[in-house]
Amino acid sequence: MPRWIGILPLAFFLAHLSTHLSQGTPQNMLWLCNFSNLVLAAGIFFRVPLLIRVSVLWLIPGIPLWIFDMMRTGYSPATTFASHIGGIAVGLYALSRIHADRNMWVYAWTYGFIMQAVCRVSTPPEINVNVAFKIYSPLSGIFHQYWQYWIFNAVVAAAGLWLLALLLNARFVGARFHDQTA
Repeated sequence: MPRWIGILPLAFFLAHLSTHLSQGTPQNMLWLCNFSNLVLAAGIFFRVPLLIRVSVLWLIPGIPLWIFDMMRTGYSPATTFASHIGGIAVGLYALSRIHADRNMWVYAWTYGFIMQAVCRVSTPPEINVNVAFKIYSPLSGIFHQYWQYWIFNAVVAAAGLWLLALLLNARFVGARFHDQTA
């Protein structure tokens, strides 16, 4: 896979960062779906399949969550489409050039946990990036304590990432990293 492909998710990340900088909300770039474009770019540039796998595993579930949030908030700058749709398109292409791994979900879950911890210490609680502080408002009627919600999310994320890893492994079985210079 040519390394120049990594320019695309990097451009998606930087364009969306520019939007958030202009709005005074750069901390929103730490959402897993946004930050995963930067991780994907690094994985492609430095030829680290694990980074490609981890980013794809978060970009895929990010799509329905992003659509739901867009419908709920009405927030839809053009850069968010590039970041989400473009990121997953490049990610799936990159994954088709390397092999998927059944155990990649463990690394993705750990990455999600680390990103949530980073958000907890570096973002304001009111924006709740990666639900690091409080229950996501549509679920506030179901959960009354954040710790219960956090455990629920951790288990659902682990199960979802595991299932997604199995599906991607079945889809991309036999694919191998093609080292082409460009």
